[in-house]
Amino acid sequence: QHDLPEHVPVMTESGEPMKVDKDVKLIRSHFGLDHMHYEHMSPAIIPRGYTKQFIDGEVDREEQRRAILTAFNETNAKSDVMLLEGTGHVGVGACV
Repeated sequence: QHDLPEHVPVMTESGEPMKVDKDVKLIRSHFGLDHMHYEHMSPAIIPRGYTKQFIDGEVDREEQRRAILTAFNETNAKSDVMLLEGTGHVGVGACV
C-alpha cells in the first residue's frame, strides 16, 4: 500500500477545479500537452468504492459512456497517438 493519491486536483481550461488520474497530470506536463483538455484526458476516474456504487445504481452509465466517447473523439481529432489506460487491477472498476 502506498500513500500517494490516485487522483489529484487540477484546474480545467475554463477555470473549474476537477480531479484527474495522477498519471494524466504527469503525462500532460512531461510531454507538454497543454493543448489537451484534462476532461478529455481523464473522462472517468474510478475512486475507492466505485464498483459498489456502480452495482447499487449510483453511477450514471450513459453519462459516463458519453464522457468517455467524447473524450476519445476529441483526443483523436487532436492527436496522432492515443494512450488508453485502465484501472490497473481487474477487481477495481471491472464493471466499467
